[in-house]
Amino acid sequence: MHPYPRLMRSPRESNRYLPHCHTQLKIPHDKPAHASYNDAMFPFASSRKMTGGLVFGPPAWMPQRIEETFDDSSATPPAHAGEQHGKDRQTSDAPRSRSALLALLEKIQLGRTSAIIPGLAEQLRHIADRPVRALVFNGLPTQPEFALPAALTRLAFDELFAGLEALQIALDPKRTLVVVDRHDFKTRRLWKRFLRRRPFSSRPITVKPLLNRYPQAHPTILTRSLFGKRLPVGSLPVRQSLLVVDPLTAWALARFLRDGQTFDCRPVQLFVQGVSAPRLVMGRLGQAAIPPPPPAVEAISGQAAPNDAPVIRPPAPDALLGETIAQFCKRHKVDVTGMQVIRNGMMAGEIVDPHSACISAATESITLREPVDVENPSACLACGWCVDVCPTGLTPVRLMQLSEKIPTGVDIAHGHLPASTPRANAGPNAVKSLLTSREARESLHCISCGLCSYVCPTRLPLMSETLRLRERVVAARPHPPEPHPPEAPA
Repeated sequence: MHPYPRLMRSPRESNRYLPHCHTQLKIPHDKPAHASYNDAMFPFASSRKMTGGLVFGPPAWMPQRIEETFDDSSATPPAHAGEQHGKDRQTSDAPRSRSALLALLEKIQLGRTSAIIPGLAEQLRHIADRPVRALVFNGLPTQPEFALPAALTRLAFDELFAGLEALQIALDPKRTLVVVDRHDFKTRRLWKRFLRRRPFSSRPITVKPLLNRYPQAHPTILTRSLFGKRLPVGSLPVRQSLLVVDPLTAWALARFLRDGQTFDCRPVQLFVQGVSAPRLVMGRLGQAAIPPPPPAVEAISGQAAPNDAPVIRPPAPDALLGETIAQFCKRHKVDVTGMQVIRNGMMAGEIVDPHSACISAATESITLREPVDVENPSACLACGWCVDVCPTGLTPVRLMQLSEKIPTGVDIAHGHLPASTPRANAGPNAVKSLLTSREARESLHCISCGLCSYVCPTRLPLMSETLRLRERVVAARPHPPEPHPPEAPA
């Protein structure tokens, strides 16, 4: 007899072992026999396994201080920063309920502080009074070159923990997870060493190391990896009763509770081509103001089509506009003349005008580099690299082909075509049916990570075309009818 008879038998032959399997492995009876047995015996093949992505490793730089915040004498952080949290630094103004926390966030104007992670105030408005299944402290970098989460952990650990503890008190979650990079051993040691010395009466916190396979920090990917739950792209984590918080939110909240400092500045990672090491500096934020008209920008991961409008990304909600990027660079003795300015990362960032774009609460990094020569894309090689790295399982080259089929200047809402478009090739009904097809609606699952354009050997504008197709698919959706005003009484 074979030592593993049940594994080697076919699903039909293994039916005789169903009662024993369901009793021992506790498999639900509403699933197919062979599928349930394989899922129980092979947990690595569960739905929590991330699809695609790339492992870039930890960042090759780590700031020793935050300029304009820490003195030069404290440039080197103490060896055991977490052990210095001996007393509670929170003031009596610490919120004790969700409504008090939301009022505090609105008071200090602490909205969205990341280009990828939604703001805490926005999540609180949507979750209302529902129970919080888990509070997730996202300590993973949102871009491969970012070191902000690890830097705040090493330089301002007391503030991070004080802010996280204040959130625990106000939200009362069932679980609290601190997600860190599996290969960032120093950050893991700091959290675990401190949590072992906490009093047993404190609320439990679990450190969850994950392989930082970019874009693991995205809420959609993070929810799948941690809980095996599907979170549609663009939806808030509260849809699964989760709250995701970035380190900067906890840091800013603790600064206000401890010293009464408002959210008028934030750490910004400054990358300059030709400089030996990046810097972590403070960017000044202003009061809530009407943002200037956004400049015409295109995603840096791909070139826009020559006869089509560039991709315009709307500003992040609750963004506090401060100094312009040119003023920010001048204050830190960096010349922007003749340099290309990229905001919020090289993979999924955007090229902006430094004289009109401002430092906002969601500005995580500013990168300056020499203008590069645009490479002309060539024909697709059918290598499949874009499909392999896509974290949501899309086919980017197919979405690009669908986007190119739509003529320029189509009024999607009404189905009108420009005068220069031959109606025999693309009529209004053909465009409408194309945008409402299942293939085109797959573009709604794009998270704008930029991996497809990054790995493409022929430099095709995959992400730009996918985002453009998504905009058109959204515009082609039928809008609900406007409610009629009530009739006046006779």
